[in-house]
Amino acid sequence: WNSVLDVQLKRMGFEQSSSDPCIYTLSGGATFIIGVYVDDIILAGKDRQQMEEIKGMLAKTFDIKDLGELKYFLGVKIRVNHKIGTVWIGQPMYIENVLKKYGMENA
Repeated sequence: WNSVLDVQLKRMGFEQSSSDPCIYTLSGGATFIIGVYVDDIILAGKDRQQMEEIKGMLAKTFDIKDLGELKYFLGVKIRVNHKIGTVWIGQPMYIENVLKKYGMENA
């Protein structure tokens, strides 16, 4: 399915990153980024209309499920504050587990 996705994204005007083949970017207007991990796809862009258009194009070829705004991915927690324009990325569960492992959870 990955080769089919690759062809579809390139038809849609996306360029595959030379440094990471799992990252695709669309420029020429509002920048849009797609990240692929196994069978998960992350869409990132500022333009909501563009987001919907890209999801619609992907849905024509693939059976997709929109899980909404990204909150967790590969053990990483993501928080977006749209009001002040910030993004927080962290691994609180991993940190808690490491502290417990070494008996430092109360440190």
